[in-house]
Amino acid sequence: MEVEQFAITKDVVVDRKENLKNHRGYWCVRRVQDIIFSSIALVVLSPLMFIVAGAIVLDDPSAGPFFSQERVGRNGKIFKFYKFRSMCPNAEEKLEELIGKNEMDGPVF
Repeated sequence: MEVEQFAITKDVVVDRKENLKNHRGYWCVRRVQDIIFSSIALVVLSPLMFIVAGAIVLDDPSAGPFFSQERVGRNGKIFKFYKFRSMCPNAEEKLEELIGKNEMDGPVF
């Protein structure tokens, strides 16, 4: 069985500002929907998040339960990213020391 190859012959350009201007009502409804559903999720999941934070503190009381890092978002905008700490408190400082001990070379799959 032979598989056909498809190629795009025309460049696709999406103008975000024009799209937002032409569909303003749609994007406003989507934004309100995002805010409402994420607020509901935070309220519903807050007991579980409190338990997870407590377990992290009990496991290692020397550091807080949250990890923050600066990341780059859309259009190069830098934002602060927060998540539950899943590694040792000073993992970023230990990175340079551990890179030399890494036996992997290239992707694994």
